[in-house]
Amino acid sequence: MEGCGCQTPSIAEIITSMQKPSNEKTNSGAFQRWRKIASISAVVYLVGAIVVCLAGSPDFRATIQEWFSTLTPEPGIQLLSNMVYFSGSEPNVPTEFHTGDLYLPESAEGNSSSKNEKQPSDRSSPGNLRPAIVVVHGGSWSTGSKNDLPETMIARYFARHGIVAFSINYRMLGHGGEFPADVVDTKRALVFLVENAAKWRIDPARLIVTGTSSGAYAAMMAAYTPNETPFFIETKDSGRLPKVRAVLSFYGPTEFDKLSSNKFLQKYLQKDAGSYEKKLKVCSPITYSETAVPTFFAHGTADQNVPIQQSIDLARALGQEHIPCELVRIEGADHFVGGASRVLVLDRMMIFLDRILYSKSLQ
Repeated sequence: MEGCGCQTPSIAEIITSMQKPSNEKTNSGAFQRWRKIASISAVVYLVGAIVVCLAGSPDFRATIQEWFSTLTPEPGIQLLSNMVYFSGSEPNVPTEFHTGDLYLPESAEGNSSSKNEKQPSDRSSPGNLRPAIVVVHGGSWSTGSKNDLPETMIARYFARHGIVAFSINYRMLGHGGEFPADVVDTKRALVFLVENAAKWRIDPARLIVTGTSSGAYAAMMAAYTPNETPFFIETKDSGRLPKVRAVLSFYGPTEFDKLSSNKFLQKYLQKDAGSYEKKLKVCSPITYSETAVPTFFAHGTADQNVPIQQSIDLARALGQEHIPCELVRIEGADHFVGGASRVLVLDRMMIFLDRILYSKSLQ
């Protein structure tokens, strides 16, 4: 571990120091068991040493603390797990791909107001209605879950701040997840929240969508695109979709033509089926900048998967359309926002969000 001030022997050195002398006669089976235990102990020792070295990093400590916090229930938040938001029949799609976890602030179902100091009371509208947000996980359209660490932490964060959060699963590659499945499923989740708005005291006029990476893509597309082919979904309101007030994008792709060599993108857009170049444009959020909504971007300057220029270009396009937006650059960060930098980003995000949700000029 360079630069941490700790010196640890290698696994080979530790194990070699515990080798039995070649001229010593021992029981072979017992020796092998002892050697296995010694090897495991060496690995545990090294992992412990690495953790001790990293513990000096504020970002590392903050991330570990956040992770442990998700393992236990949080006072003031009611969790309703595995809520089915779409029950239609689709081949080769298990029900779990259309479920979500609902994080309710304590007062969202008519309970007494939470005493949690981090839950401002001024985020409620007349009738104690709360904003609601759909949280979409990332994973290159092929992996990930509503139970992933970033999604669990952000959903709890919103619930602590008086916002009903719905963290969802959606169809992925291998289970009908090619374009535009994730966009359609995100829209279905929004409809689900509106249809149950009275039950959970949700304000249908204050809906938000957020996501990380490919989840941010689905969030943008669900908010930006009209309810028309290929994004059309049936609704009880004559095909009318709920209006999304804001999108929160964490390192999401916005221009597919600049990412065309990505193998996951090629599978998502079914490159082998033809018309790939056309799909790159039709399926990109920047194509829909004219019908976009206020958007907050957070992106690492060292992102190797989705370059920060993707967020910069869309932010500029929104600016040209006079659509409110903000881009927070996380210096040196790759394809993740964690630790101490996460706190700063979330603070900026909430300032932006409150301005959009509660400014009369933007309603």
